[in-house]
Amino acid sequence: MRILLLTNEFPLPQDAGGVRRQLGLCECLGGRHELHLLAREREQTPAAAIDEVARRLGGPVETFAPPGAPDRRPIPLALRWGRSVVRRSPPWMLSLPSTALARRAVELAPRFDVAITLDDVAHAYVGPLHRHLPVVLDKHNVQGASAVAYRPWGTSLPGLALHRLTLLQTRAFERRTCRMAAAVVVTSSLEGERFQRLYGWWPHVVPTALPPPPPAPVADPLRAERAVIWIGDGRYPANVDGLVRFAREAWPALGDTGATLLVAGRDQPTEVTELAGLPGVEVLGYVDDIDGLIARGAVGIVPLWAGAGIKMKTLTMLAAGLPVVGTTVGLEGIAVRDGVEALRADHPQALAAGIARLLDDRRAGAAIGSRGRDLVLRDHTWTGVIHRFEAALAAAVERGARSRRRLVESFSDG
Repeated sequence: MRILLLTNEFPLPQDAGGVRRQLGLCECLGGRHELHLLAREREQTPAAAIDEVARRLGGPVETFAPPGAPDRRPIPLALRWGRSVVRRSPPWMLSLPSTALARRAVELAPRFDVAITLDDVAHAYVGPLHRHLPVVLDKHNVQGASAVAYRPWGTSLPGLALHRLTLLQTRAFERRTCRMAAAVVVTSSLEGERFQRLYGWWPHVVPTALPPPPPAPVADPLRAERAVIWIGDGRYPANVDGLVRFAREAWPALGDTGATLLVAGRDQPTEVTELAGLPGVEVLGYVDDIDGLIARGAVGIVPLWAGAGIKMKTLTMLAAGLPVVGTTVGLEGIAVRDGVEALRADHPQALAAGIARLLDDRRAGAAIGSRGRDLVLRDHTWTGVIHRFEAALAAAVERGARSRRRLVESFSDG
């Protein structure tokens, strides 16, 4: 199959869950199909990184200039919000997609059987492309559901009004782009239920996965230092809110016992960097060697109370053999049993109690980590689930063929 890939976030460096899913999926497809990637740069991308992605995908990679910073002066800001209301799209969707990338995709469309949009912003490209080529939307989360819990403008009346407006715009954009797509892929059955509840039909479900982990686990909870690992993108509000809530409400007692909380991830905001003032908290920022970081830890923590879909950070720690303590949201979509493959708790103090248990009983932690790793090897490797994604691709191609036949028949009848 000839597949055109579109992303608004170049997949290197691998510094966030979304780009890790993208690259893992595309590498697996590249061993089985003919690929061509169109990617918008996040910043000036070095030629070596472009060559590396092309090597890993086994096909051409074209890049496009990164988006500029939005103009935040009052009049341009007001105009952008006005356009977003008219176009029924969140305001950031008016500036982040690349016109040049969309134009190139349409130009290339006749050479391909199907296209895949690999991130939420790239779903905007389905509009200009879907009349030329069937498009599959790979949705990391159903934004119309996950955005409900966010309060980026606070809880004042104006802030709540803006939140309500952007939620309606997000749902209108998501509904519109999904209707134009030939197939939609979500990461778990729970996400499928949310999608069906909002938009009225059942999407394809393909779990988030990892490349097959190395034969030996990375983590060694029996011998690791008394360290707890947190990984997260600082630009994602649910990550920040969850970490800050856990650290402020429950971590200090653990820190006072000599435990260390290692906080890793790109673009951490002030409320995260300030956590370094708490006992035992080290804010590391972006860490290139995730395996090396995980090897330092005895426990992994995923404190999330908002968000949706399978979390790449959770899979990464489980696959390494690191015992994980997480909330229901943090473990969503992964068939862990509480106390067997992970520990589940939904209050900060209960999360801290689970961490304390595993720090004090390293054999129990090692057993949980081993069973968690086995679960990932069984259910969440790309080689194990790629056939489900290929089924979505085949359905999209067939739907595109039916649409073309109907179009030909309509001209014949005329």
